[in-house]
Amino acid sequence: MTNKEFYTVKVTSEVIHLTALEEEVSPGAVKQLCEQIPALARQLNLTKVLIDTLSIKTALNTSKRYTFATVVSHHLRGLTIAIVMHPPLFEPERFGEMVANNLGLQLR
Repeated sequence: MTNKEFYTVKVTSEVIHLTALEEEVSPGAVKQLCEQIPALARQLNLTKVLIDTLSIKTALNTSKRYTFATVVSHHLRGLTIAIVMHPPLFEPERFGEMVANNLGLQLR
């Protein structure tokens, strides 16, 4: 499964590995991607997803962090998610992680 616009998907025996290709990704694009992952995980009998956002350089405001966290937690509930990111995306207060966890997602 590949979308040349903003991500690639690689599957190993244990993990679905998503890699962002763009420097900025819209909430709509994230939603579209997140809608596809649960079916792929069920098909492959996998529960772990690694999201590599190292290509994304644009910092997110609080509103976008909340939107991304709610979209990811709504669509990827029941899966274990790990996200790799650069400092402009990482937030010391872990707001996005807190929102996702409060909405029932296992996120680290």
